[in-house]
Amino acid sequence: MILAAFQSFPGLVAFRFILGAFEASIAPTSVPPLIPCHFVLTYRMMILVSGWWTRREQPLRNNLWYSANGIALILGSLIAWGLGHISNGALYVYQYIFLGESSLTSILVSAPSALLVSFASSLVYLEYR
Repeated sequence: MILAAFQSFPGLVAFRFILGAFEASIAPTSVPPLIPCHFVLTYRMMILVSGWWTRREQPLRNNLWYSANGIALILGSLIAWGLGHISNGALYVYQYIFLGESSLTSILVSAPSALLVSFASSLVYLEYR
């Protein structure tokens, strides 16, 4: 939502660059190695998946993760296209897109983030198999 506050292109690009550096830790395999700790970031998703699922289940979970990413890109583009057609407003079109998509993301991520734990081993109701 902060991106909608910028009124100049250089400020927007500078903040987006910084934001992209932090986003690289979420899906690091899609960005080139720009920082020294790239090896740690590259395997973060695999470490998360290996902590929750067996070796046989891991390829499916990784495929679902990357497929969901593609579906989210398609849906986000459709939402941006719809928000881009707002013509008589007090804000610029890009500000409506940033506000709309970031608000939707904040709403959709609030419930799962409250329910997730770091590793399956920290759950009391799971037993060792």
